[in-house]
Amino acid sequence: MDRLLIVFVDALGPQQWASSRALRAVAENSRALSGVPGFSSGAIATLLTGQPCARHGRLCLFSARSQGAPRSPLDALAWLRWVPPVIGERGVVRRRLARWLAEREGLTGYVALHRVRPEDFRWLDIPERDDVFESDSIGGWPTFLGDARARSLSVFAARWALAEDTRWEQAFSVLASKRPRLSMLYASELDAVLHQEGPSSRAAEAVLDRLAERVARARDILASDGAQVRTVLVGDHGMGAVRRVIDPSLISERGDLRAFVDSTIVRLWGSERALAAARLAADRARWPARWLSREKLGAWGVGVEGSPWGDAWLQINEGAIFAPSHVGGRVAGMHGYGPDAASSAACFASDAAIDESVVALSSVAGWVRGQTERWS
Repeated sequence: MDRLLIVFVDALGPQQWASSRALRAVAENSRALSGVPGFSSGAIATLLTGQPCARHGRLCLFSARSQGAPRSPLDALAWLRWVPPVIGERGVVRRRLARWLAEREGLTGYVALHRVRPEDFRWLDIPERDDVFESDSIGGWPTFLGDARARSLSVFAARWALAEDTRWEQAFSVLASKRPRLSMLYASELDAVLHQEGPSSRAAEAVLDRLAERVARARDILASDGAQVRTVLVGDHGMGAVRRVIDPSLISERGDLRAFVDSTIVRLWGSERALAAARLAADRARWPARWLSREKLGAWGVGVEGSPWGDAWLQINEGAIFAPSHVGGRVAGMHGYGPDAASSAACFASDAAIDESVVALSSVAGWVRGQTERWS
């Protein structure tokens, strides 16, 4: 019997794999995969479905509310505007509010409020409302996990919302008792450490060593009855070192525009006249950034006509960030610089030779489907 073990590792880029002897010992073959624009929301959806962002409808944590939308889960936070910022903007308060909102609205997807201002909740929405690993489709497009379930294959997908140690222990228990044909595990620890400490830190080395031990244990459990286990590690992006911080308030605080700052992207909504004035102001400031044309966004697989992601994008260059932003402040590492940036490449590593068809995040779903269809 054959089994497939896939470990999704948040922020596993080619650099992270190459820097870890322990990880290379577990999966000695690797390839850099071209990524997607935006952040993990879009990358994971593309990984699971094989579709670009314009089709599955994921890109960033927050989008603009669609015209005529009856309501958004964020409406439940309308009262937050009356809470003093010194309380309402504290990290611990925001994390508890995010958990409360998810429970109240029945959201099983990733919910984080970060530093979004309460007044912005009135026009923003949360696209990711369901657990993407448990969902059989995203934006109407089937996931490779859903396809396997539909063929009555035994499938296990780790619960992303659990704490890292708890999630791994639960996975070991399920793998030992169920021995599923297809297992999708999830490791989130690396991303947080790379943001905090940077891509070349000792803390990151320790996380990679621990990850290698856990992957090896999971593989050994699945192979304990003599089964042939194919082990694959795949990331959604890498991480770049932050060397410069730009204050975006010159354009993000304009009264004639709506703006959302995503650390590496300023997304703007407004009239052509207001957008032109913002472009001129940013260009005069000589920021290390570029305005992304509709043609460029279209080539990257981002819908541009009536897009909920912004009428204009200002993308900062790799190595810099916008701060303060709606999602955080100064950090040591960051991603989300566009598919043409080195840190946007994802790592695909395996304990067997890698098929030539696997060249991008969008290639992975098709490859997995090909592997599991052989079992039917």
